[in-house]
Amino acid sequence: MTKNTHKKLRILIVEARFYDKISDSLLAGAVSVLKKAEVSYDIVTVPGALEIPGA
Repeated sequence: MTKNTHKKLRILIVEARFYDKISDSLLAGAVSVLKKAEVSYDIVTVPGALEIPGA
């Protein structure tokens, strides 16, 4: 990967909200890293892990 290739990436975060406290921490960490790297992202929220494939 070249120096600026990561800026062309687009990441999809699928967040399962079954355990709110854990989900909030994981999402905050992922978003923080992506913002620092200047990578664009979208977030899709689902009720639980079983709904992730449908996201």
